[in-house]
Amino acid sequence: METPDCLIVLVVDDSDDARLMLAEYLAAAAGFRVKTAADGLRAIEVAQQVKPGIIIMDLAMPVLDGTSAIRRLNADPETRGIPILVLTAFRPSDAPCRQALEAGAAEVPISPQHIEQRIRHYCSQPPPTPIEV
Repeated sequence: METPDCLIVLVVDDSDDARLMLAEYLAAAAGFRVKTAADGLRAIEVAQQVKPGIIIMDLAMPVLDGTSAIRRLNADPETRGIPILVLTAFRPSDAPCRQALEAGAAEVPISPQHIEQRIRHYCSQPPPTPIEV
């Protein structure tokens, strides 16, 4: 398994404005290399290709929703160790947030004001030991 690169952040959101604004901030102000995807299926493809250090995921998206993408990413030995932070308009007590946590999200929802801090927190942690199934 290839080690995820903590300098790469994958931003997944179907809203072009939200996705591009966050990507631009993370690249220009925080110095991360940023990849983007507009739906969960594309997020899985990008994650498998570039092995980002962390994924910022919206939940309500077309093609494949965020929770289903989280479930698939955590089932794949190549991507299961990548922390997934959920950035969504849902409240923590809402069913979609609970389902995302059950699917394997690391944190739900994250505050937009603390995105950089949370990314740096998770990237400072040693990667989890892969579990063979």
